[in-house]
Order: sequence, then structure tokens, then C-alpha cells
Amino acid sequence: MRISTLLAVNAFVAMPFGIAFTFAPAETAAPYGVQLPLAGLLLARLFGASLIGFGIVSWLLRTADAGAQRAAAISIAVADAIGTTIAISGVVSGTLNSLGWSAVAIYGLIFGAFAIHLIRSRLLHELPS
Repeated sequence: MRISTLLAVNAFVAMPFGIAFTFAPAETAAPYGVQLPLAGLLLARLFGASLIGFGIVSWLLRTADAGAQRAAAISIAVADAIGTTIAISGVVSGTLNSLGWSAVAIYGLIFGAFAIHLIRSRLLHELPS
């Protein structure tokens, strides 16, 4: 898959979750079995704001130069690898209910797509011409 497509997918995944966590954090967290106290609502809104920012950056970088796209791919892969680990921990510990596996899947799939892209692009650049 082309990096521009991956960045667009990342934007389309991040933006709705970002909007939901920013404007309706309690309702967004509830299906995952999470009830948020006031401090949790604030943190969820901050998380949502960050997701909106990541979505916008991803969307805008679709047409950027290869170096900028590679930097974004590395950043997204690292963030989503960490997110995958945290989501797994949340489900296994019982902090999240079984719907938490959807968060694992989202983080894991996006991480995997960007990691595969980075590995393939590196391998292609290392091949003799």
C-alpha cells in the first residue's frame, strides 16, 4: 500500500475517535466498560484533541515529500506499537471489557501497515540498481 494511502487511512481512523473523545468522552468510553471521573474526562478530551491533531497531520502529509512521509510513518508506527501494548494490557487486566480488543486491532493493524511499509521501502532502497 502506498504511504499516501496509509496516511489517509490513519487520518480517517484518528479523526472520528478524536472528535468523539473530545466532545463526548464519557459516552465514547462507556462501551469499553470504562466510567470516567472528572479527571478522566479531562484526560480523555486531551487524548481526543491529540487524535484530531494526528489526523490532520496525517491528512496533510499525504502529499508531502518522501522524507516527511517517512518521518510520519516512523512516528505513527512507534506510537501505535505502544498503543497496541497498552490496549492489550488494558484488556488483559480487565480495565477494558472485550470491546477493548477492537482498540488492540486498530492500533495493531495501523502499526503493522506502517511497519511493513517502512521495512519494504528500506529493503527496496538497499537493493542494487
